[in-house]
Amino acid sequence: MRLVYRLRSRLSGVPSPPVTSRYQGPTWEYRRARVFERLGINLVIDVGANSGQYATEIRAENYGGRIVSFEPASDPFASLSERCEHDPLWTAQKFAIGSEPGSATLNIAANEGKSSSLLPQKDYEFGTTTAMRYVGTETVVVTTLAALAGTLLNGEDRVYLKVDVQGAELSVLEGADTFLSSVLAVELELALFPLYENHSDWRAMCDRMAELGFVFFAVDPGYTDWESGRLVEMDGMFLREQFAELR
Repeated sequence: MRLVYRLRSRLSGVPSPPVTSRYQGPTWEYRRARVFERLGINLVIDVGANSGQYATEIRAENYGGRIVSFEPASDPFASLSERCEHDPLWTAQKFAIGSEPGSATLNIAANEGKSSSLLPQKDYEFGTTTAMRYVGTETVVVTTLAALAGTLLNGEDRVYLKVDVQGAELSVLEGADTFLSSVLAVELELALFPLYENHSDWRAMCDRMAELGFVFFAVDPGYTDWESGRLVEMDGMFLREQFAELR
């Protein structure tokens, strides 16, 4: 298989991908970079940005287009603002994104806010869940992607939507409405073992994405309980059907 990749690289001019599994599959970073390139992505909407880790990662993968990051919690937003200060194509907005505009109580998690959520946590203890426990709350402003469309989109954007909001991903999609017509691909955190109350599992999310016209394109194993080996969460990539065809 590695020989096949090398030969294809020489014939097509496409670099051979780094591999991560016994099936010699490419890394998640390679898959995402190829999708950005093939679809001509020029705007990434980063919902649930925390302190800007995702945007920093795709910049390191040579994505040079616009990024708009959304983070509602004050402390992570301060760090996010510092990170994007010297990047003219990366902006940050202090909102939670949901199904309708308003305000809400955000539960602040102990792990630098990475597991903060609008949803209550279930009472589980395994792996690193003790470090994810809530230590406070903050009232945050909620808006929707549909409400922001007029200020975010210019009619020529080819959008990649990333959503990582600790169990509230479905609410983000429900509030997107016609905004999704500009979205070519979506990256979602999917729960195999929901950690939050009213947390939609991966089946419900995949079904909803199919209803919205997106094909389940790729998956990246995420949070795992090392003691049992159970996969708890994964990242899923969904593409518009016309872009998901095999070549």
